[in-house]
Amino acid sequence: MTDKRDIKIIEWNDEEPYREPVDETKPFDVRYPWELRYNKYIENTQLSIYESGWQYCSPGYKYGPARWGYFLLHFIENGRGTLTVNNTSYKLSRNQVVLTLPDTDTTYTADKELPWHYYWVGFNGLNAKEFLIKSGFIENGIYTKSFSCPEKIFSIFKQINDYNSRDETASLGMLGGLYTLFAEMFKENKNIDLPVTEKESYIDRAVRYINENYGRPITVKNIAEYVGFDRSYFFKMFKEQIGVSPKEYLINQRMSKARSLMKDAEYSCYEICKMVGYEDYSNFSKTFKKRYGKTPKEYMAQPFEADAQTE
Repeated sequence: MTDKRDIKIIEWNDEEPYREPVDETKPFDVRYPWELRYNKYIENTQLSIYESGWQYCSPGYKYGPARWGYFLLHFIENGRGTLTVNNTSYKLSRNQVVLTLPDTDTTYTADKELPWHYYWVGFNGLNAKEFLIKSGFIENGIYTKSFSCPEKIFSIFKQINDYNSRDETASLGMLGGLYTLFAEMFKENKNIDLPVTEKESYIDRAVRYINENYGRPITVKNIAEYVGFDRSYFFKMFKEQIGVSPKEYLINQRMSKARSLMKDAEYSCYEICKMVGYEDYSNFSKTFKKRYGKTPKEYMAQPFEADAQTE
């Protein structure tokens, strides 16, 4: 038995729920309805929905401890209740989104005065964890978030649950709804500060993307979109970690590679210009001269034994 003294309590948020009238003369299952749908068409390895559902809980209703082999996101439409995971009890209220991780013992308990009703979606896949991190949820434990437009988030949860998951076509609609949900959460989370370790992981991806794609006409905007941040926040985060701006780092890679190709004397200046991602030769030439003090043609014409002076 769990020692109650070991249980941490996290209090209600400021968004207070409201009481909805319940006709006590109606049957219990009419007063407190629920629905659970399992998805039979789990074929997408990147992201798949396993189940979805909704429930209007009765006062004090308790479910669990239970565990699932996939992630669960709940949106609390109204009311309040307690979610207990690993001896930590989270007191939750309306308009909050809560995440639970796979294979984690979880207990749901509705409030006795204002029992909650919520919608949920269960999912997993190769992209699931990365999408959750980009949405502002952290990697370990159970986490909650409140969004500035809860009505939009709720409408997407409802859309996912409005599909009949027994139909393969509708299963695709559910998956589309889940991608839409992540898109909305991505947008709101773009400018939220991340822990240092997560910043480093995103910058590592950005650096790898530049190193692998400098030969294409990519821009800083392309790189920012690749890692899922807007340009201004990405600029700040990149410079903080690397010490130079993303644009400067990209130019450094291109100029270094161009210089190396020129030493081989295997390609013309115009071919090298294209090979390092420049579409306009004039821009390439000006950038190269600013960096090395010579135009590409002048640089290639010099004897490379004297190259040490241009380092």
